[in-house]
Amino acid sequence: MIQIKVAISGGNGSLGKELVKKFLENKKFTPIILSRIESDTIEYETRKTDYSLDNLIKSISDVEAFVHLASVRGNSKSVIDYIENLRITENIYKACYENNIFNVIYSSSIAVYSNEKQLPWDEENEKSPISAYGVSKLCCEHIGDFYNKQYNMSIKNLRFPPIYGVVSDTDQLKGRMINIFIQQAYKKEKLILNTDTNNYRDFLYIKDAVNAIVTALNHDEKKGAFNIGSNELFTNKQIAELINEVFNNSNNLFISKKRADTKSYSAYFNCEKAESELGYTPQYSMKKAMYEIYGEMKNVCKIY
Repeated sequence: MIQIKVAISGGNGSLGKELVKKFLENKKFTPIILSRIESDTIEYETRKTDYSLDNLIKSISDVEAFVHLASVRGNSKSVIDYIENLRITENIYKACYENNIFNVIYSSSIAVYSNEKQLPWDEENEKSPISAYGVSKLCCEHIGDFYNKQYNMSIKNLRFPPIYGVVSDTDQLKGRMINIFIQQAYKKEKLILNTDTNNYRDFLYIKDAVNAIVTALNHDEKKGAFNIGSNELFTNKQIAELINEVFNNSNNLFISKKRADTKSYSAYFNCEKAESELGYTPQYSMKKAMYEIYGEMKNVCKIY
């Protein structure tokens, strides 16, 4: 089998590592990790880059597809703090075009939406981000759309809801509510829910996110935006209770009555386009995913 070389920016995060694992298992794709730091990993190749245009052009000269996961995250309310996302994104697309790499996956976000009156959101709904991070994600999508139209590239913007899974202490996903709950439940600690709302949201298991990326890579001619969801909806309380049930941490939940600092709202997708055009369907319910996560965490503890 001839393997396809795929460059992955941001490949050192949890999603990138899980994607690399999938590539190494199925052997169709050969991962090339782009990173700002040196690495001597023997399982796959890492190439150091500063994400400047000239450096990127040289770094991916032998690559056939690209998965763009690199992103500045955070809770800043200033769009200027995310300008680096735009610079990196355009440099990647320019470098891909110069190297005749047209099959590109971009990791976007549910944060490009906010209008609850249009739920469930489909790809044609109003894009109205209410966070600076969401604005940066939408701007990067527009950059991709521009390259698709002007240079006939096949950039696919995969819009993910919050992703959860087994994460390291240094990973950016660690600070998300659902991953905090997972860590607390595993340690048999009390889960603290700052506010109890009736808002329903979508969350995605990391392995389903990886499957979506692989599925999209296999449709090299497709372009544009695709919602990638789980087809399940939960309130924060339901998630906490489910995690406690799976992790044998029952009746260990405290719901604070204090007012939340920010308004909470429902957020979930219509994913019919991803299913019809890419053939993507989620493989995991949240309960199934939580049992798998719990098993993986127990196995890691046995090793160490």
